[in-house]
Amino acid sequence: MDKFKLINVVAFFLLLSFTGCDVDSYIDRRNSGKYISLTPAITEILFALDLKENIAGVTDYCTYPPAASEKPSVGSIMSPSMEKITEINPQIIFAGKLTPPKILSALTKNGFNIEFIRADSVSQLKKDIIRIGVLTGKEKESRILTKKIGNELEDLTKSLKGAGRIKTFIEISHKPLMTAGGESYLNEVISLAGGVNVASDIQDDYLTVGYEFIIKRKPEVIVLLAGLSSGDKKRMTNILSTTPAVKNNRVYAISESERDIYLRPGPRLAEAVKKMAVMLHPEVSEDE
Repeated sequence: MDKFKLINVVAFFLLLSFTGCDVDSYIDRRNSGKYISLTPAITEILFALDLKENIAGVTDYCTYPPAASEKPSVGSIMSPSMEKITEINPQIIFAGKLTPPKILSALTKNGFNIEFIRADSVSQLKKDIIRIGVLTGKEKESRILTKKIGNELEDLTKSLKGAGRIKTFIEISHKPLMTAGGESYLNEVISLAGGVNVASDIQDDYLTVGYEFIIKRKPEVIVLLAGLSSGDKKRMTNILSTTPAVKNNRVYAISESERDIYLRPGPRLAEAVKKMAVMLHPEVSEDE
């Protein structure tokens, strides 16, 4: 080893020491093949890439596939346990937009390898799946998966050829009343399903709105991701009764078991688009 390389190596391990990292732990984790996922969507991607045996930690909200619930939990998305993460000593920690910056900072300070996965659009999702595949030695599988998703979406687009674009309002929560803007992943899901998000002109990912906004935008379909309660029924009857969606009985409440399909950018993208398409275009069969 030449003098320059030797200096770099020494400097690197000194840096680990100064930041409070254990050198032996760092060496142990480099090729351990153990991964922690801090978001449900990333967990689904890891399982889809046949990395079940490598997943050493997930969050309390990682519930799909069912096997994810059997994995050790490192806590909540917003407040994972540093102690549990340190015990696992993973090779890579996959984090997302919901991971608080202070958590990312603390993990980085402790010498962990953090891979930040955006997945905030369909194109970015495909890139991130391949990136995860490359990082985990599953590049071939990742490219097969993204091609499968692309083919499924292409087939769906063909089945919707000639269909009109349905004005759609999607409610993510009602307290506060939140919807998806033009820069959101859900906006793309609606578009791919043959709809037009009534908030697509607002350059934001997610935003709060008032009932006046919904009434003025005149949605033909309303999708309630938070489900339909007795209070929601009153809202539809008393507040939104003038909208085409309510007039024509085209308000769809999504069950809790299916809600995650829409909210998690991952391998089930085509399934989410197909289910949305069936709501917007009843003539489209879910079995097609």
